[in-house]
Amino acid sequence: MAAAVSTASHEVVRFQCPEAILAFGGSSTDTGEAQSFTGERELDFVTASQFLPYGITYFGHPADRYSDGRLIIDFLSQAFGLRLLDPYFDNIAPDFRQGINFATGGANVRRVESIDVVPIYLGLQVNQAIRFYHKSLDVPSGALVPAPSSFGNLGLYFIFAGVNDICFATMTNSGVERIRDVILPEIVSNVSLAITRLYNNSTTRQFLVLGISPFGCTAFALGLGLPDLNPAYGPIGQDGCAQGINGFVKELNELLLVELESLRSQLSETTIVYADTYSIIYDAVINPSLYGFS
Repeated sequence: MAAAVSTASHEVVRFQCPEAILAFGGSSTDTGEAQSFTGERELDFVTASQFLPYGITYFGHPADRYSDGRLIIDFLSQAFGLRLLDPYFDNIAPDFRQGINFATGGANVRRVESIDVVPIYLGLQVNQAIRFYHKSLDVPSGALVPAPSSFGNLGLYFIFAGVNDICFATMTNSGVERIRDVILPEIVSNVSLAITRLYNNSTTRQFLVLGISPFGCTAFALGLGLPDLNPAYGPIGQDGCAQGINGFVKELNELLLVELESLRSQLSETTIVYADTYSIIYDAVINPSLYGFS
């Protein structure tokens, strides 16, 4: 994270350690936001993180995370010496001084109208962040919200989103052409719009955007039998992963890289860092022993 990166002006700058992080995305980043949704639209997976084995390896109990332990955003917060982020909808003594988590399990990047989808998407998360930013400017000093500097050059926007769009597209068997020609470009354009809106509506100029990890290797995708819905979503390769689904992910990441490079030239004095999670996680999949797995 401290590595030198190129800005829009092609000058080399160093990434500033943030005082606060504002996070966006889905279940890979959610620290409790999805638990706010109850009632008729409550989905089984939303409540799943309230039970073991979720949280067992670090917290010792379920901690509203869709993981047996910490998430990337947790490791990142701790690496910068920050507290773990409270979710935006947390109404029991939240402390937002070092950041807020808007990420919601099941959230898509695009707005998707379906009874089977959490009614939160990236654009709505950005709306929440912008509203919070403007309201925070009027609160008295000492309030449990980020300081003005945390929304400036000492703030960081963290975006890790897109895999739910691919998941929903394959689950509903949208077809290869529609996924490649419509859905993937829409994901990228919506991420780009989110960055632009955050840039235009606050003074934070640091963005960390994570590429999508190899969804075709996950137990979730394979357990649901997604490769069986369409021959183009498979086949299962020697690595045990759905080749077609991973192909969509790699295409999305390539499109995202191109768009982020374009944004760097459009948004002045902005640092946009892209993290290649696909390569890191895929290497762990095919070389588990190198990472302590057997």
